[in-house]
Amino acid sequence: MDQQQIVLVTLACLGGKPCTPAQLQRAVFMIGHCIPALVEGVAFDFSFYDYGMFDPAVFARAKSLEVDGDATISVGGVGPWRSYDVTDAGRAKAARILEALDDDTSRMIRDIVHEACSGPRPRSRF
Repeated sequence: MDQQQIVLVTLACLGGKPCTPAQLQRAVFMIGHCIPALVEGVAFDFSFYDYGMFDPAVFARAKSLEVDGDATISVGGVGPWRSYDVTDAGRAKAARILEALDDDTSRMIRDIVHEACSGPRPRSRF
């Protein structure tokens, strides 16, 4: 999958629930980290940032998806931040991408996205 397909599949795996910028970054990073063979072409280039791993290319790919009609980016949907969601057309494209993968990989992607976007993580006491 190329970068844009990874972002599209990430948004589609949220099941219609918009995500925050930090959640989107976290999910895409975790997919690339846990399934590196999935990435075709140029991989994302994450570096550490205030809220975790960050690559501006994730937002650029999301913006391209919005221009293509496959995603929506709105302000104020999830607190004061932008929120990212998939359109019906994008969901259909993502379903075709996921169907082309083996069942284990598709399940792993869904699990990663769910874990990355399930809400704030509790802080460690240590």
